[in-house]
This record gives sequence, C-alpha cells and structure tokens, in this order.
Amino acid sequence: MSKGRRREQTDGIFLVMIFDYVFVAVFSFEAILKILSQGFIMDLNSYMRNKWNIFDLSVLIASIVVLFQTSNYLSWIKVIKAARVFRPLKFVAGIPSLNIVMGSILKSLSSLLHIGIFIGFVIIIYAVIGQLFLQDGFHQACFYIGNNTYIDDSPCGISVSLGYQCPKGTTCRKYWIGPNSGLPNFDNILFSSITIFTCITCEGWTDVMYSTYRMVDYNGYFIWIYFFSLIVIGSHFMLNLVCGVLSGQFSKESELIAYRTEFQRKRVMAVKTKVSTKYSFNKNSTHESFATKKINELFAQRDDDQMDVRCDSSKKSFK
Repeated sequence: MSKGRRREQTDGIFLVMIFDYVFVAVFSFEAILKILSQGFIMDLNSYMRNKWNIFDLSVLIASIVVLFQTSNYLSWIKVIKAARVFRPLKFVAGIPSLNIVMGSILKSLSSLLHIGIFIGFVIIIYAVIGQLFLQDGFHQACFYIGNNTYIDDSPCGISVSLGYQCPKGTTCRKYWIGPNSGLPNFDNILFSSITIFTCITCEGWTDVMYSTYRMVDYNGYFIWIYFFSLIVIGSHFMLNLVCGVLSGQFSKESELIAYRTEFQRKRVMAVKTKVSTKYSFNKNSTHESFATKKINELFAQRDDDQMDVRCDSSKKSFK
C-alpha cells in the first residue's frame, strides 16, 4: 500500500512539473510575440507601458526562477513560489467583463481608503464607550460559594441594581474566561474594536447584546440604543457606502468601455467612407488638379483632429 501511494505521489508531482514547463513555455512565447510586435518600452503603446503586461512579466520571471532553482530550502525561493499563484490573473486582461471589474476595484481604492478611515473612527468611538461601561464584564459569572464552579456559561451583573442577580448560594465574581473562549469582550481597546467590528458584520451581534443585558441592563432599558445605533450606522450605512462606491465606479468603467468601442467603430466607418469616396472620385476624374488634392487632404486632416479632440474631451469628462 505504501509503495502504491508513493508511486501515485511521484506521478502526480511529475505531472505538475510537466504542466509548469508547458505554462512557462506558452507564456514566454506570448511575451516574446508581444514585445516584438509592440516594442519593449520606448514607444507609447509598447509592452511595458501596460500595467497588466508588467504584472504578467513579473509572474513569468518568478516562474522561470522557480523552475531552474537548485535548492528548495531558501526562504526567497519559497516567496517566489508563492507568487506563482497569481498566474490565473493573466486571463483577467483577456476577459472584458473581468477587466472592467478589476479596473473598477483599482480605481475605487482612493475612495475606499477614505471610507475605511471613517469606519475606523466609528469603530474606535463605540469601542471606547463599550470599554467604559463593560470592561471585564464578560469574565464575571455566578460561582457557587466555597468553590470555583460556575453554574452556567453566562455573565452576571456588573451593576448590582440593573444587572442579572445570581441565585441564592452563588455569588457573582471573576474569573471566568468568558463566552466563545474569551471573545468577545471589552477588556481593552483592541478587543473592544474587534468586538465592534464583529457586530458591524452582523455575525453573532445578538449574542453579544444579550450578554451585555445580563451585565448592566437586564431589563433592556437603555443598552439596546448602543447596539441599535451601531447596527444602523455601521452595517446598514457604512458598509453600504463601500457597495455604492464600487457600483458607481463599475458603471463609469462600463460606460467608458462602451464609449471607446462606439468611438472606434465610428472612426473606422468614417475612414472607410473617406477612402471609398476618394477612390471613386479618383476613378471618375483622371485629371484631378494639385489644388484639389491639397484641399481634400486638409479636410481629411481637419476631420481627424476634430475626432481626436472629441475623444480627449470625453475621456476628461469621464475622469
């Protein structure tokens, strides 16, 4: 059995190596063809002027280094091997819909950074409030008097008048690790922020809220305001801002791609019409004067300049 498994593992490793060599060969051939046809870096539309081509070349170089390395134990070789997982992203540039999505995400990073800073401020504000009123509250439980056994996995009241009162024969004291192996809690600003972020994602926030009821507000008179405002502001407002920014940028990117396609189509049609008209005119008139030729060239150049100006102005408006 062990020999059969080793043989299967060896065959699998050999097959993976074959695929590595095939992919590297295909991608290398593609890169060479692009460099020969577009130029490397000097021209305006050269290979290195495209960010996707730079990414593809980096992944290709990493794959080649891994194939021809001699030691598997060098730390930098392991880092380069990890970079090979980005090879499937090469196909993003070839799929228009995925290209639009990736372009929308990259162009939205600045706006998302501002939203992230705003979310961070809100989380810190709620974390400080929670730490002020609920610090060490998740580590108190009802223990039997005279031993260290607690009656259930629920916190007891920090406040003697408003929190949950332990039954007779028990007392509310520390130290209990807390629900969910100690998280959530409001012991310090770090754990308070993690707890608030968990509540914003709506993952188990009701359990946290009911636990705080037992600590400071067993009848639920006022602590619900804290969690209600947190969910409304954090989950239904701030996180939807992220979706709104991405959706708006996706719409802009789609409109820009559609405009570019339509503009290119109209320009090709205009060039074809101009060429066919000039050809028919030259065919019917064999004695075209030098002045007529110059006039036609001037009108053609003017049309091209006007179309370029319209394209540039439309791009600025999209930006």
